[in-house]
Amino acid sequence: MKRYFKNLLIAIDQLINAIFGGYCDETISAMAYRNYIHGRWWGVVLKKTIDFIFWPIEKEHCLQSYITEKRRGQLPEEYRKCRPD
Repeated sequence: MKRYFKNLLIAIDQLINAIFGGYCDETISAMAYRNYIHGRWWGVVLKKTIDFIFWPIEKEHCLQSYITEKRRGQLPEEYRKCRPD
């Protein structure tokens, strides 16, 4: 049941990100870090805000989210394999 709620929260996060112009399978935190490394001012503000909110739970939350996206960590194992069966 815990996994269900985590998946639901990630899906809502990704939906909000897509509504505001981010990639459809990307979290707001990962988008914030991506825009931060590209030097966009609003990416800097968003990253710092999100990292501040998540600081008690996870250091460098946006960076960790970005790395998870790059590694396809949100996907089930069968989708992480880059070859069709």
